[in-house]
Amino acid sequence: MAVGNLEFIKSVNVQTASATVQITDCFTDTYDVYKIVLTDFSTDVSNDFSQIRFINSGGSTISSSNYDYAYQQLIANASFVEVRATSQSYIRGIGGQDVRSVAANANAVFYVFNPTDTSSYTFMLGQSAFWNSGNSMQGYKQISVLKTTDDVTGIEFFLNTNNIDELRASVYGVK
Repeated sequence: MAVGNLEFIKSVNVQTASATVQITDCFTDTYDVYKIVLTDFSTDVSNDFSQIRFINSGGSTISSSNYDYAYQQLIANASFVEVRATSQSYIRGIGGQDVRSVAANANAVFYVFNPTDTSSYTFMLGQSAFWNSGNSMQGYKQISVLKTTDDVTGIEFFLNTNNIDELRASVYGVK
């Protein structure tokens, strides 16, 4: 099914607590750029940041310390915050939230560049929005890179120490 310049590839719908959510076999040589749309992301805990890792063509999660990321945290009732980290074993994803307690779930859009190109690093940029446990609207704008030339065919979402309670995710190829 094609929609404009996007072609739907795969989706997942998690409605019970899960330590990780994996979307496997969603990146191929067909596209250089992929769009991932997350909706209804929720957890019952506060201050537990979501994390992202890529999955290689062998089905293994890439957990080596080869991820770099930077983000700007846009807080409605406070100063903005910039964070940078290098040589990490994950990418910081949506941020720390307790979205279920204020009856609003987090949403995000990520773009993944060159995931299956074994002569290039895999880059990702994204943005997200949610209400935090202090009842304040927050947004994140981030950029990240996996500094290896793995053949990346999937993506994994997880929290630092707790479970994801709900998540809907769709992956699209960008024409």
